This record gives sequence, C-alpha cells and structure tokens, in this order.
Amino acid sequence: MANVERGMLDDESIARQLWENNPFASSASPLPWDNPNPDVGQLNRKAAEDIEQLLRNKRRAPSTPLAGLVLGEAGSGKTHMLTRLLRKVEGGQIAIFVTVRTFRDPERVMGHLLAETVVSLGSRHSEGRCQLDVLMDEFDSAYEEQCRERGLSVRKGVDRLNALRGQMPGIEKGLLRCLLLHAEASDPNVKMMLRDWIWAGLDEEDASQLGLPPRDIDVMTSAAREADAERMLLSLGQVLAYAKVPMMVCFDQLDGMDSKELINAWGRALSLLVNDLSGVLPLAFLRADTWNERFSVMLDDSVVQRLTPHKIVMENCTPEQAEQLIRGRIEGFFDEGAERIYQWCMTRLGGKIRGRYSPRMVIELAAHAIDEAQKGTSPVPESSERRREEPLNAIGAAYHEECDKVRANPNAYPPDAERLLLALKAWLDAQKEFDVESIQDKYIRLRGQGRSSGRTVECAFIVLTPAAYGAAGAGLRRGIKFLQQHQGALCCYITDGRTHKGPQNWRVVGQLLEEFCGLGGEVRILDEEARAKWYGLAALIDKLDNGDVTLWSGSDMRRAVRGDLERYMKEGFSEDLLGLGSKTSGNTEGKASAGTSAKEAPNDEAVADLLDSFLNRSPMKLLTMSKLLVMFKDAGVSVTHTGLLACASRFKDRFRFYPSGNDAIIQRAGR
Repeated sequence: MANVERGMLDDESIARQLWENNPFASSASPLPWDNPNPDVGQLNRKAAEDIEQLLRNKRRAPSTPLAGLVLGEAGSGKTHMLTRLLRKVEGGQIAIFVTVRTFRDPERVMGHLLAETVVSLGSRHSEGRCQLDVLMDEFDSAYEEQCRERGLSVRKGVDRLNALRGQMPGIEKGLLRCLLLHAEASDPNVKMMLRDWIWAGLDEEDASQLGLPPRDIDVMTSAAREADAERMLLSLGQVLAYAKVPMMVCFDQLDGMDSKELINAWGRALSLLVNDLSGVLPLAFLRADTWNERFSVMLDDSVVQRLTPHKIVMENCTPEQAEQLIRGRIEGFFDEGAERIYQWCMTRLGGKIRGRYSPRMVIELAAHAIDEAQKGTSPVPESSERRREEPLNAIGAAYHEECDKVRANPNAYPPDAERLLLALKAWLDAQKEFDVESIQDKYIRLRGQGRSSGRTVECAFIVLTPAAYGAAGAGLRRGIKFLQQHQGALCCYITDGRTHKGPQNWRVVGQLLEEFCGLGGEVRILDEEARAKWYGLAALIDKLDNGDVTLWSGSDMRRAVRGDLERYMKEGFSEDLLGLGSKTSGNTEGKASAGTSAKEAPNDEAVADLLDSFLNRSPMKLLTMSKLLVMFKDAGVSVTHTGLLACASRFKDRFRFYPSGNDAIIQRAGR
C-alpha cells in the first residue's frame, strides 16, 4: 500500500491491489439515490434530456396523459441517468421518484404498485429526509396558500382533516389522516408504521394506537385487495395534485415478464397512472427486442398507443466514454497512483473496447481483465474443472451481492410473501428430498411430497407476511388442519420477523402456534440475516430473468439463463434456507442455518465511529467487509455482517457502500 501512495507501482502490485479492492467487481448499480459510483455526464445525455422534457411538460399540464418508453439493452446506464435527473430535481423544483421492480402475480399488480410506491416514498434522498416528508412540506404550503386565498384560518396537523376533505372530494379519509400524522410524527418507527398502514394494513390494536381504521388486507379476496390498493393510489394522486408535485414512476426489470396475462395486468396499472393520477409520469424501461417481440404484441392497443409517441433510446458508450468510465471508477477508489493503475487496466484490455459497448459491458470487461491477470500469476493452469466452476462462481457472487444490498438497505425490501415464496420454490426445486408445486390456495402456497426419516410424507408450506393477526391465525388453522389430516406430514409456516408479534400482542396466534408445533409443525420466523438470504435469492432470480448476470467461459461471455440458476441451486447454493436437516418439532425461533444472528452492538454511533477510525487507517480509506469484521472482532466489538452494512447505510454522509461480489466494500466518504 505504501507503493500506492508514492505512485511507484509495478505490474504485480497493481494486479494484487486491484484483485483485493476491485472497483469493477460490481457492474450493477444500486437505486438512484444510493448510487456512489462516478458517472460519465455525456453518456445518454439525449435520453436524459428527453425525460426532463417530459417531466417539464407534466409539471406544466399535470392532467395531460403522458408516458415514456425507454429502450436500451441491459446495463445501458439507466441508474446513472436517473441519478443525474434526481440530483437536478433536488437542486431545483420538487419531484417524487418511484422505482417499481418486476411484477410476478397478475392478481396483485395494484397492490405491488402501491407497495413499491410507498417504499420509494420512504427512501431518504433529499438532505437526509424521506420523499414523503418532502411531499407533505409542499402539501402544507399549498394548504396555507389556499387558506390565504379564501380568507380562512390556517389549522395544524389532523385538525384540518375535514377542511382538506372538502377540498379533495372522494379522497380516502384514512389515507389523508395517515399522511397528516406522518407529517407531524418525529419517531422513525411511528413513521414506518404509518407507511405500512398505507400498503399493508395494520391490525386493530396498532391501527387504534395511531388513530387509523384497521385494515387486514391479507384476509381480503384478490379482487377486494386490488380494489383497496387502487383506491389508495387514486387518493395518493389527489395529494400529489393538491401539492402540485409531479411523480415519475420508473418500471424496471420488466424483461422477465413473459405471460400475456401478466403483461396486460401491468398495462392496466400503467393506464391507471397515465389516465387517472394527475401529475404522474410513468416510464417503462425495456430492451428493444423485448418490446418489439413481446410487449407490443401482447399489450392492449390503448397501452401501446400511450407509450409509443414518447420513445426514448438509450445508447451505448463511445470508446472515449468507456475510457472515462474506467478512469472514473479507478479514481473513485485510489487517491495516489490512479493514473498508473488506469494505464495498466487499458493495457490489459488490449484494445478490446473498440466499438460501442453498454456501460455494464465495459465494467465487466475491466473486471474480467483483472481476473485474468490474477489467474496469470497463479502456478496452477486453468483446467476444464475450473472453467466448469466459473458460471457457479459468477452466479454465487451475484447472489452474495444481492444479499449485501438487502443488508445495507432492508427498508427497500419490505415484508413480501410473494418474494419469499419465489425464493422458497427455487430452493425446494433444487432439493432431491422435495417434489412440490404451487397451488391456488390463499395460505398453503406449495404442496407435494418430501422425504423424512427415510420415508415419503405429504408436505405443505405456508408463506405469509401478515400485518394483522387475522391472516396469521387463518394460515395456522389451515396448517393445523393439514397436520391433523396427514399424520407424520411436514408442514412449515414461514413469515418475516418484522411482521410477527409475540403472544403478548397476538394471544390467539400464540395459542395456535403452540397447537401447530405440538402436531409437529415447523415454524420459521426469519430474522435479519435470514431475510438477507431469502430476499437476496429472490432479487437474484429477478436479476437473472432480466438478463443482468454475465457468465464467462474463457474469453467468451453470455447472459445467464434459468438453466444456469437451476444448476447453481443444485451445485453451488450452500444455504439451508429452512434448516430442516435436523428437524425438531416445536421450533419457533428459526435455526442458525436459517439465519440466526449474533447480538449486534447496541450503539450505532459508536460502531460508526470505530468504522470511521478503521477506514482512516487504510491508505485508500476503504476496506472489504471480511477485513472489517475481523478488525471489529479484534477490537472486542460484537457486530454482524448485516449490522455493519446497515450501520454504514444509515450514516450515508460518512460512508459509501459498494456491492462487490462475494465481499462488499465500504469506503469513507469525503476523502
């Protein structure tokens, strides 16, 4: 490292430093407001200007039905472009940014859209404040202006509820009250509960404490749940219109959607935003081939006609922009010796960047050049076995990267039974002991057969993330009935620990849990580390379906497909998600293999200060997670992988988090 500081680097030390702290290890950017990577301002400048113009048009005429279709291959620089737009908006007029990930269930599109919208509203990317607080500031200003114009007295907080309802006919009273309470609340936990009420509902006790009507959406029929979500979205649209704040909704990872039913269900959600929510600008990000061969053919003509007039094309890098991208990544990691390292990288690339490549392709080529240089220093020649293992290693690195994103920003991955189910199905399909299928049941989502103690038994899996006790109780009753009907069967109840309450709050649920476990039922209440593994696996599946995982075989590269994932799950995935290897009846805590974590350091500020000191000692002011965890252990401080990443994310003014394959990197900000 001393050589780095003096700029006296030889090829071997450069290769070692880049291998240990690879700026190109991750080619996928986080969300726009969490993106620490340097940008190339000229890249996709025309596309950014086109979107800015659409947003200006929407601001001038909020009721005009507008939508944008953004075409570009995977890794074309969407996140960087949106980061640029976000910074411009934050420096001038207010606008709300929402990102919506892939849809999986055609019967839950409105609910999914509402949930993703609320998650984005809770994101902090305007001077440390969440978007919903910024929106309500504008709402307050609009209310005061209305009062001045009408000669009315200005009321505060919830006292103005009825007056506001008179100005916004048809708005959901509960939603308006919830937003007014959110604007007044100072406790972050209360604010989170209020946002949860909007998209997930709350049970009677919690809702009563907040002065809100109870909503147990998990016990509703699919149609009723979708109608409830649509009402909430329409009411949110009234709030946006009243505050005169536009909202840009970016639909991402749509390329993995392939059924006509799902694509048209998404089209209905987009139509609601375009036609019925004033000031909302939806943008659909797709590959050109996906749009031409699938979406334009399957979508209703009215949706196609809304999207096609505003077609925006994202372009690949010119060779000069590719060089700027590589230089920027290196300078972001290395203070001294950056120019020498840059020259080394360009030499290793050997003129491979000749035409127009996507930004992701450029980053992946640089990462591969570093990988090949490391292999070149190894005395062991590359074998056919090593080539066979490379796809498993690449998908494994992508999985661990997604897990680290969940650890760093758990609020971006709220309790979601559908995503837990997606991960569980992928894991069970890879286990020889299980043969299960999805069934149309509100509570038992997977059913089939499994091997236990050398014999075949019936098995069922209940996956729920209920915000209210009604659905939890109903799910457990279904499990109890299944176990009573199938002696010796396996039935597993799985839930996100953030939605589960103990018997002191959910007394009846606690009694049902005891009965369920007494019959041999298995309970998995996922803690923070388990959630990182489960939601990380679901995110990996979305990423792979969207063509965002690259596999190398020698000098050849290709996008990973579902067959690669199936092989990885069978041969490379080492996590035991359910911890059923040593089945124990009555386990309600979750086994260590399913994600039990050590007790975290109680003082976040103290952990952040110690992290700061460790990074300051490093010449590059950055360290990998594996090194940091050892340093904390040596200092006698108990902190988990999950806890450390979450801490670094909470203090964004002090630290930068880089997802980086199997070993994330934390860097001190403001070096």
